[in-house]
Amino acid sequence: MSFFKQHGTSSLLKEGSSTSEKPVFKNISAVAQLKGSITSCYGPNGLSKLIINAHGKRVVTKDCSIILSEVEIDHPAVSLLQDAAIQQLNETGDGSAAVVLIAGELAIRAERMLRECGIPLADIVNGYRKAISLADALLSHEISLWSRNDSSQKKETLEGERFQHDGLIVCKIRDILNPRNSSIILSLLRSAMDSKLLSVMKSDDIIHLSEIALKACLNVIQQNTDSLGNRAISFNPDHIRVIKLAGGNAMDSTLVTGFIVNHGVEPGTEKRTRSAKIAVYDCAFEPMATETKGNVLFESEEQMVEYGSKEEEKVEALVVKLQQKLGINVVVSTSSFGEIALHFLRKHGLMAVKLAQKHELRRLCVAVGAKPQPRVSQLPSAEDIGYCDLVEEINEIKLDVPTNSQSRKKSVPIVSPIVVFRSALEEETGRKQEILSDCKISTIIVRGYTQPMQEYMQQAFNNAINVFRLLLLQNSSSCTATLNTIDRSNLGGFVVAGGGAFETELSCRLSRNISQGAYSNSSKEKCTEMAELFGKITPIEECVIKEYAEALLVLPCAIAENSGGKSMDTITKLQAAHSQFADKTSSTGRCFTGVDIQNGGTKRMISSTEALNACQLDVLEPLSVKLGALHLATSTMVDILSVDQMIMSKRAGGPKRMQGNSADE
Repeated sequence: MSFFKQHGTSSLLKEGSSTSEKPVFKNISAVAQLKGSITSCYGPNGLSKLIINAHGKRVVTKDCSIILSEVEIDHPAVSLLQDAAIQQLNETGDGSAAVVLIAGELAIRAERMLRECGIPLADIVNGYRKAISLADALLSHEISLWSRNDSSQKKETLEGERFQHDGLIVCKIRDILNPRNSSIILSLLRSAMDSKLLSVMKSDDIIHLSEIALKACLNVIQQNTDSLGNRAISFNPDHIRVIKLAGGNAMDSTLVTGFIVNHGVEPGTEKRTRSAKIAVYDCAFEPMATETKGNVLFESEEQMVEYGSKEEEKVEALVVKLQQKLGINVVVSTSSFGEIALHFLRKHGLMAVKLAQKHELRRLCVAVGAKPQPRVSQLPSAEDIGYCDLVEEINEIKLDVPTNSQSRKKSVPIVSPIVVFRSALEEETGRKQEILSDCKISTIIVRGYTQPMQEYMQQAFNNAINVFRLLLLQNSSSCTATLNTIDRSNLGGFVVAGGGAFETELSCRLSRNISQGAYSNSSKEKCTEMAELFGKITPIEECVIKEYAEALLVLPCAIAENSGGKSMDTITKLQAAHSQFADKTSSTGRCFTGVDIQNGGTKRMISSTEALNACQLDVLEPLSVKLGALHLATSTMVDILSVDQMIMSKRAGGPKRMQGNSADE
């Protein structure tokens, strides 16, 4: 028996199992390899990856979450980092690449501290934990300032004086739905879309797409007021659908307030219906079949004709009841329409629309206010019927093209017909006669010459929609933060500068405060609470925290490298600019200095209060995205460094585990 031949942990396991003793350096090497692969994809000018998955599907993307979901990662430590990146995507909708890059840089610096400095692994782990705690303390101190008396702090967001930033790296937008703040929200959405589209699209096209994203988000917002007069805002990203239509260019993309089916109606049925009453069936629209199979024996031709006529009478009676009794003129089914049912639908002038997937059915029901019926024999009640102004099959899309004096209509042909459930009636004059105020679905039509371009645009829209969701997250209530405690679920409205400015300023503040002893017993007055909380930092912890602070610079370094600049020169300029701000030898706002990807070097990511028309130059990102990536990267790296032995059981038989999530096309 192998039990008497093996020693150690392997003797306790079944045959086929394996162990790996002291896998720290192997895990660090694997994480660093993943970081090196993802680095080239980061930033607006990042490069794409061509992935051929296990099913032979070709995917061209630079989105880190899609890359990690399409490839099959077998290394246990890298799988932990993969799960963290996917979790970041599920929580905030963006920032998965930042998780991989920060974790990879922390791994590389941990290896250097182990090999060159001889710092024990336990001290590195504790140093990383204390570093993220100190970063939380810095940010929670600034967040708490926004919760104080607004009149004394004068931090109200105005049209010309958007931020009063006296040394703060965290800003807040007071009222997201205030029309005066629409330009700031547009800058946030554009910043989210720039990371996917700036390298493949003109700036004017991205502005056009960000305006579409903002309109789509505003259309699906629901505002309710309770009995006490408190306003509650609800926003569901699933109520915004992005569909891709082949052909055209980015400027041909448009927004439709309503639901779109990306194929035509059933052949021969009506193609245009106004004041539509819609019956939705979650089954095939045809005569119901028995659960068991059987044979029918006809003794004469008359019996066969009579049997067929009875089936036709049942179907026609159902169609007549739907039309005459309930006034229904549109029938929607998630399965097939039988030939007999189609015949009588054509005869009585009803429209028939087939939906291929369940999620389309749910969105249509939300859009028109219908409830699906499980059986054909069951007639919908008055509460189950959906209503819509106009349902039509179209072969072209009408766009508003701005001119010098006024906008004009432009018709753009599409390859295959689509069905549109509109929420507004538009006459030939272009004037809207009636708008349904309770329509909760918006559909964004994405046009592009190639499939990868359409994929980039769809990912950019998803990023923008998630950014808007994060801004509305508990925005109606004030965010409370205590020292070293930040409620990440209540950071709505808090934004930071992008382009590597936030990471650079946070890195400089951590290094500067550690060097000046800000967290020692002789700390300054403003850091007294922090000193009491964390105590005196040892020299070893100080070294680890400084390495942690320098690891944050991996993000601006990657942006500079992928933009064709010299990363070391750019980082030096960034650190010099932020150091000047700390010494108060330059103008206010140097803490917002980031990487200039267009002209090289650095520039301000948030315009000054004097430049009232510079909002389109702003590069803003939600604080929750940055903070979530920082926490997930640190905690994942701490878990990986804490592993001293890997025990792998023998693989079970059967098919391999499916990778990734099923995306909504």
